[in-house]
Amino acid sequence: MDNPKERFFSVTDNLFTFSSFACDCVTDIENIKPGEVKETVKMQCLPDKPIRFAFAPNRGMVRLAKTGAINSGHILTELIAIRDGNKESLFSFFSEYGFFFPIDTDDYEALDMDSLFGMVNRIKAVVDLMSSTSEARKDYKKILGLTLYLLFTHPIELYLSCFEQPFKTYEHQLYTEFESISALFRHSVHEPELIDAYDGAGYTIKDSIFSPTYKVKHEDFSNIVGGYDETCVGSKTSVLFKEITRLYCNSTDLSTELRRAIELIFHFQHSIAVIKNYLSDGSLEFYDTDENVKRRYLENFNDNMKQALVDVAKIVIRDEVGYNIGGMRPHYDISTMSPAWEIQDLLTGIYVSIFFMRPGVELYRKCNNPSCDRLFLVNTTSAKRKYCSSSCRNANAQRAHRFRKLSSVQT
Repeated sequence: MDNPKERFFSVTDNLFTFSSFACDCVTDIENIKPGEVKETVKMQCLPDKPIRFAFAPNRGMVRLAKTGAINSGHILTELIAIRDGNKESLFSFFSEYGFFFPIDTDDYEALDMDSLFGMVNRIKAVVDLMSSTSEARKDYKKILGLTLYLLFTHPIELYLSCFEQPFKTYEHQLYTEFESISALFRHSVHEPELIDAYDGAGYTIKDSIFSPTYKVKHEDFSNIVGGYDETCVGSKTSVLFKEITRLYCNSTDLSTELRRAIELIFHFQHSIAVIKNYLSDGSLEFYDTDENVKRRYLENFNDNMKQALVDVAKIVIRDEVGYNIGGMRPHYDISTMSPAWEIQDLLTGIYVSIFFMRPGVELYRKCNNPSCDRLFLVNTTSAKRKYCSSSCRNANAQRAHRFRKLSSVQT
């Protein structure tokens, strides 16, 4: 019988294959206190239910039948179709395709439900961001929301028996810098002096968006980081705005890529709107009114900022994918005298599927049916395709028909 803790990834013609195992999923409910319930997921590997996967060109990750034929295609699509909080869909995926990592065959392994959905949402965000940056008509607010979500969402840690150290999702360097400067000045009364940048009236910062330099008044800087700013709605409350302003003015020696990200986030909030929240679907929440945000967005979000945003988004995608395919290693199989690949886990296989996506040819698009939040794979030449299925297209048409009928009755 196959060993559940072994994962083998080989190349056969144009088809990559590797093995996994189905798993059993249950939940434990713990009543912490009145009104507070903790739900823990428990999983166990089923070694008598092996699964064979493959990476098929133009199809991504697929599952193979015993005969070698594909019996389940577009596994990545099935994963990112899981709605946040839908426990049944999550368990169904793991029961059918196994867990992201090797898990115990003898005992249940306990996992936090929020962490599991966090893992899925992070994969969704990477795929969505990759597709969003490749759309001919870009939704820049969505690109910004997805980029911020991946940059600043606290890394997830999973403790499993197969790891000596917990698995941790990628921690972007900007997140590390943000947390460091936040901790450094959280209880500080005085801001550091910038001898090279400070000229008595303000800070002159080298800037790639407003080239060659951008001026920040000393008074404005002090008011923002001190929580006294009256010019930007939400600046007194927003930790993101305060710490990005600190990084913008104080961390001028960081890499070009990091500086570009800092410049983008600083300028967006300084000239358009202070960001209140960012979600895994790319949604952004602002402190100011929608009307004010829209007006300043149209006035100030120029081509330089758009290009900077796309540049930063692509760097985020590169780092996320690169980190998660680190478990794929080439080696030479002496039994077959052919090249092969070793893969550590299913998560690596999923990111390999993302790695081989072709954004210029195909991309994932969100279904236009308001009742469906699925991302579906579409050819970039199919610009008019807006629905994941005919049922969603028909449902939306019926909804529009009912709305028109109701409107005509009311008038």
